Amino acid sequence: MKKLFGLVFVFQSLLGFSNMASPLQRGSAGMLSFLHSNVTILDENIYIKPSADFATAFFSIRYTIEAAQTGNKIPMLFHALRYDSGFVLKVDGIAVTLSKLPSNFLQSETPTGFEKYFEPDHSGNSLVKISWSGHGMEIIDVNDLLFFEMDLSKGKHSIEVQYIAKTWVDRSKWVKSYAIPYALTPARFWKNFGKLYITIDGSAFGKTYSTNFGKPLSGTVNSISRWEFDSIPQDIISIKYEPVLSAKSAKWLQFGNDNLTLIFGAILTLLHAIWIYRNRKTNKSTKASAVFWWGIFLVPMAFLIFYMYSFSIIDQQIGVEASNRHGYTFMAIIFYPVLVIGYGIFMYLIDYFCKKK
Repeated sequence: MKKLFGLVFVFQSLLGFSNMASPLQRGSAGMLSFLHSNVTILDENIYIKPSADFATAFFSIRYTIEAAQTGNKIPMLFHALRYDSGFVLKVDGIAVTLSKLPSNFLQSETPTGFEKYFEPDHSGNSLVKISWSGHGMEIIDVNDLLFFEMDLSKGKHSIEVQYIAKTWVDRSKWVKSYAIPYALTPARFWKNFGKLYITIDGSAFGKTYSTNFGKPLSGTVNSISRWEFDSIPQDIISIKYEPVLSAKSAKWLQFGNDNLTLIFGAILTLLHAIWIYRNRKTNKSTKASAVFWWGIFLVPMAFLIFYMYSFSIIDQQIGVEASNRHGYTFMAIIFYPVLVIGYGIFMYLIDYFCKKK
């Protein structure tokens, strides 16, 4: 029985991987800044404040740039996909209106200053390739790019981008996990890279999170934490939150739905064996009783139904942080004929020994 259950469990796990509905609930793709190659970046200051429920995060990215001369009409591109709301861009504290790119932009030839980022697309559609020079390639829609031109005076200027990002939710495991990513890859192609400052304001969230860019120089995760870098720490920095389960929920998860199902199956098998034994005490005929035959078909069916439902039992114990995604569990029913045969042989031996007593 345990081996048969193991086959069912392995098959269900494989079906989980084949689930066409992705367990990853995509949030904001992160704001990619494609700065013109003639722009000198003195520093980048990133401020991130997750919401109280970690469902969204407020971003404020400020670039300090330097213009070598007055009157540079320099274009800038931003890729901000699936952001929640509030996309605002300011130059020296003044809001700037962003516009969509024309559909043929970057298709015939790459505009001067952006050669390191884009590859022309001659297919006639609105897609364009972003080459990361050894760090992979991405295909994006030109319609997702926002554009503006700067007419700056000589000297230092600030460019600030603000928006509210949606959190990424990973449901591939029993418990959901959350992530807030931000891509630093474009900075590898800037004319120069100065200081990078990262500030995470966890005061609204108030729970423990983790990052992939080391320990902060100051502050704690429950308040305001600060980092400082002279180089890019990661191509994609990420703030991750994994909910902490209660002791009761953790015990249920550790016990698992497979053990729960095995116990249920063992109880049914024991009850069926007792009924066969009692029936054989009064009926020593060679024919198997109706109790035997009904149990042969009903017990495996009840076992598989309980197995499919056992995922919900564990999910209910985990609570609101349960992923509720376990693949095509109903497909376990295809093992019903195998279970009936195996269980039938086992119960036939039980019935045989009860008859001989």
